[in-house]
Amino acid sequence: MTLKKNIFIFIGTGKTGSTAIKKYCLDNLKNIRFYYPRSCISEYGHHKLSGQKVNPEKYLNLLAIELQSIRDYKNIFISSEELIYANKHTIHQLNKLMQKLGFNVKIIMSYRNLYDAVLSHYYEEIFQGKYFFDNENKK
Repeated sequence: MTLKKNIFIFIGTGKTGSTAIKKYCLDNLKNIRFYYPRSCISEYGHHKLSGQKVNPEKYLNLLAIELQSIRDYKNIFISSEELIYANKHTIHQLNKLMQKLGFNVKIIMSYRNLYDAVLSHYYEEIFQGKYFFDNENKK
């Protein structure tokens, strides 16, 4: 009996730590106990699957080829904030493909309340050197 593989699809809205998770995965590929696919990656995450900037069909096919070639992992992890903006058809195609490849699909969704998200975005802008006040009024 073959154990079915799991694919965890992490859809985190902005400022929920998802970039830190993706960066950790890429920096520690040899030490993590799950597979983090290399295809479809843009800026640490699997953003090319969302269809926001490119046609996702091409990348779904590349992902399928990559996942068919791995044998040593029971768990696969995909992550992209941009999947939250993907249309229903794209998500359906991703789900259909994963099931066709024999994966149990598990969706992980993270979000932040609006107030904390706005504050976090504001502090990130300041951290990056962008200011929201006039330098003449600065004390």
